[in-house]
Amino acid sequence: MPALPYVHPSLATGVAPSKGRLVTATVPIRNGEIVMIDRPYALVPAVMADEPFYQLCSGHGCNRRLPSDSDKATCSQNCAEEVIWCNEECRIRDEARHQLECPWLQETATSIRSIHGESEFGLLWLIARIMIAKHLNLGEEELSPSVSVRPKDEISTVHFGRRGWDAVENLEGGHHSFPSVQVEHWKDLTRQYLITETLPVGASVDEFVTLICKVETNSFGLYPGITGEYPIVSYMTRGDYYGGGIYPTAAMFNHACCPNITHELDQFSRRIFKAGRDIAAGEECCIAYFDLVEFVDTEARRREVSRSWAFACDCQRCIGEGGFDLPHYLQEMNFGFVE
Repeated sequence: MPALPYVHPSLATGVAPSKGRLVTATVPIRNGEIVMIDRPYALVPAVMADEPFYQLCSGHGCNRRLPSDSDKATCSQNCAEEVIWCNEECRIRDEARHQLECPWLQETATSIRSIHGESEFGLLWLIARIMIAKHLNLGEEELSPSVSVRPKDEISTVHFGRRGWDAVENLEGGHHSFPSVQVEHWKDLTRQYLITETLPVGASVDEFVTLICKVETNSFGLYPGITGEYPIVSYMTRGDYYGGGIYPTAAMFNHACCPNITHELDQFSRRIFKAGRDIAAGEECCIAYFDLVEFVDTEARRREVSRSWAFACDCQRCIGEGGFDLPHYLQEMNFGFVE
């Protein structure tokens, strides 16, 4: 396994007026080539109420996928039933991180779950884990000597050289990307559950909410199967969700319903991206954000993209299968076009 994250030397990032950041191939890439391997900055497991087939080791440097019925080490304080480790050795290695997380979970988990539901609990837990990782400088490897860091507002391939919190901070996403009502809700949750003495990470409400926006824009779900095989040959799904988190290097990929990149996880939750077909020089490299087997119909895919990521998909497949309609609020306007 190469040093991680691994990025194929022929990948570059750029920016397009219509979609913002993107990843392209600078030379042809062959079908099946590994183009990226990214490791998570922070993960949270699926809640046990959903009876997931797999659980996640909480160890920051481990993240092993474990069958739910396997033997594991647990927290002596019973802070959350989802907190487990591969074994006692893994638990001990993770003590410094979990000592910051455990009091916060004891204080807030039951309240968040009962009042706001499991989804909001998972989001806030992921935010807490990200800020704890930042606080402890986890994943802060030195940059490659060949990489020169440029100002954060300059879009360039240098993002692939960023590590740890620096890579997370450089992700797209902010208050402007979400309805003001949603942002105010996140501010309320932050004041109630994240600005607390049991989570001493030194962040403000605005910093927390900005991070929430980045997470909502860039997070990945964890599934046991492959995502994005296209054309669809087997109608077997990628399996059930068992966690989610942030992969800051991989977050640069845009979505397409006809992706040329597939992605899957190894047993340690490292995300492996491969060319799904031959890719030409200059071609954008895209992944599928959801399971293409579950959303075959064009309108179903568009609804899922709009609901989960708040943009309209204009990939070649969507245009070819159903045209590309104007938004409803524009359809009745007269633009003076000649019919």
